[in-house]
Amino acid sequence: FDEQRLLWLNGQHIRQLSLEELYSRTDSFWPASAVTAPATFKKHILSLVQDRLKTLNDLAVISDYFFSDPSPNWSMIEDSKQLKKLGREELAELLQQASNAFKEADFTSEALQDTLNQLLETTVQKPAVLFSVIRLAVSWAPFSPALPETLAALGKQTVINRLQKAIETASDS
Repeated sequence: FDEQRLLWLNGQHIRQLSLEELYSRTDSFWPASAVTAPATFKKHILSLVQDRLKTLNDLAVISDYFFSDPSPNWSMIEDSKQLKKLGREELAELLQQASNAFKEADFTSEALQDTLNQLLETTVQKPAVLFSVIRLAVSWAPFSPALPETLAALGKQTVINRLQKAIETASDS
């Protein structure tokens, strides 16, 4: 049998489930950090990551950063073709500009998309660079749902705190 095809088929099945049906099957698959999270928040996160799930076991890895603060992992940036071209000082400056913009932003997906678009203009960066560095700084995950939805789900204070932690650790190594 073809394991890749089986994973693809399972992912297709997961995407076709209603949110309620999928949620009812996920009790034992959430990360430990999600134990005390309200069901409404878990359902919201599940709606964001549903398209990325290939198996229910993927849920813990894909969603953990929504429930606990990840540790900065600068090797993820160093391993990125586009981001490794930038120095830590430049990355820290981009994150500081993002943090300043988010402090003034309304934290809805739509408003955050507008804020991100404005940041593209002010930083004169490509979306692949700016959005990747912000996504990594708030999640330290190899992938995440759409950036505005991820930021909105995390909330203003969490996003700002994680950006500040990334800025502070940028000069550590």
